[in-house]
Amino acid sequence: KKKKLRTASEVLSRLRWAGDESMPCLDDTLIGYSDRLNGPMEKAAVDFIPIDDGGDLPEHRIQYFRTKS
Repeated sequence: KKKKLRTASEVLSRLRWAGDESMPCLDDTLIGYSDRLNGPMEKAAVDFIPIDDGGDLPEHRIQYFRTKS
């Protein structure tokens, strides 16, 4: 049986509240998303604001998370 993928909100919550050293923190993470006008884009995870709170990036546009290098 295949494992379900985590939703963007689950990943963000996990990054936000991670207490152990093995997980990257929100400050060290980038969000890759598909912009309707500009194509593939990235933004810092700390700058992400959910649509419900007045943000402009819907979670279904998020394609990946990666750590800053």
